[in-house]
Amino acid sequence: NALYASEIFFEVSELPALVELACGSVGEAIRLINQNGLSTYRAVLEILSSLPCLDHNKVLSISKQFNYTDGTEKFDFFCSLLHALLGKTRKRKY
Repeated sequence: NALYASEIFFEVSELPALVELACGSVGEAIRLINQNGLSTYRAVLEILSSLPCLDHNKVLSISKQFNYTDGTEKFDFFCSLLHALLGKTRKRKY
């Protein structure tokens, strides 16, 4: 596949999640892999699944990623993941 041809390696078990989150885009899949997107996405899912009893420690854990020099880029990436998750939730509801 195109990811292997680009010498981007990942766990085969992650392929379905990558395809879904990247909406079939190889470029977006590479971005997800390079920015540890699947791990972040899983953390967001875990936090949201705990609602209405929000786990503040998990929220703080994610927020600490945005306090460093590259925090803006990581925050933008996080927002795109959150947007994708909320979009999927909305589509399932209706």
